Amino acid sequence: MDVSYVPRAMRQGARLHARARVDRVRFDGGRATGVEGAVLDADRRAVGALRVRARRAVIVAASAVQSPVILRRSGLRGAVGETFMAHPGCAVVGRFDEPVGMSFGATQGYEVPLRERGMKLESISLPPEMMAARLPGAGAAWQERVAHLDHFAQWAVQVRMEAVGRVRPAWFGRGGEASVRYAPTRADMMRVREGVATLCRMMFAAGAREVYPGVAGVRAVLRDPSEVALVEAREHRQSHFSMMASHLFASCPAGADAAKSVVGPDLAVHGVSGLYVMDSSALPTNLGVNPQHSIMGVVWRADERLAQRGGSAA
Repeated sequence: MDVSYVPRAMRQGARLHARARVDRVRFDGGRATGVEGAVLDADRRAVGALRVRARRAVIVAASAVQSPVILRRSGLRGAVGETFMAHPGCAVVGRFDEPVGMSFGATQGYEVPLRERGMKLESISLPPEMMAARLPGAGAAWQERVAHLDHFAQWAVQVRMEAVGRVRPAWFGRGGEASVRYAPTRADMMRVREGVATLCRMMFAAGAREVYPGVAGVRAVLRDPSEVALVEAREHRQSHFSMMASHLFASCPAGADAAKSVVGPDLAVHGVSGLYVMDSSALPTNLGVNPQHSIMGVVWRADERLAQRGGSAA
């Protein structure tokens, strides 16, 4: 690839450019010819222009959030950013009489797959300072729990949600920022409630003497398995849970129908030549599992086919 940008001090011909932001793809006669954006300083402020010219093709691999943002800033529409999917989840903490040693070993070393129920349970380890912020209570009660940080275990439920969201370039802030809308359905929230209740019961079955469900409107500390019914006694809104989303994908889905997808089976963008999307955004459905290996396999194959046609890509 050929690179021309300022400041001059960064013009070293390197093929990997740190502190550089791509804003859009450049086209010439319906063909992707390169990308343009900005060179950033340590505070992410633009200090120069970035232009990269592709000799054969442009590959966008900026994540399920940023890939559709780049494509939409480049003038592409249709299904771009219309089918954002994810695996949101939330965590439950249990306190045990014996030390757990949660901060030692793999952070996600254990998993209970419940695919027929649209979820999975997995251990989520936290360093002590983060676990301290997760503990309930105040004053002396909180301090007593902090003094026993090694006695806590945290597990999370990740849900294969049916919700479909949308990704757009943000109208506010600096270039590259995104606006993501994603709202779990009622069925999704019922599944979240089921997962949290299952985790609470699992903690008690494993010997926990206190369980912290982390659900608004429910007791912050449960001390008996019968109290798990409090979690299940009502429907909960999204705002009742502290959720985070993992495994983001499907915002530039692959498919044969250009009206319903962004890229074809070879991950080439419909309607233009020389432009590809090779990341999790190209996966067309909610897999229900960690998509890492699927992403690697699909992209490896698509990249091989592109390379076999000769030339190089930006």
